[in-house]
Amino acid sequence: MPAESPLRAGGHEDFELIETFRYEPQRGFIRLDRHLARMAASAETFGFPFDAAHVNEKLQVLADPH
Repeated sequence: MPAESPLRAGGHEDFELIETFRYEPQRGFIRLDRHLARMAASAETFGFPFDAAHVNEKLQVLADPH
C-alpha cells in the first residue's frame, strides 16, 4: 500500500484492526505469539501504532478472573 493511501493518512477514523484469539482457561491464549506477530504486521501495513507488550499486558488482565 503506498504511503499516500487514505488509510495511512488517517482519513478513516472508523477503520479498525480486529484480531480474534482463542483462550482456554487451563492453557491461556492459544498461539499468542502468532497473533501478536500478525497484529504487528497488519498495524505496520495500515499505519497504526502497535505495542505488543502493551497488548499482551491487557490480554493478561482480561484473562485474570480475579
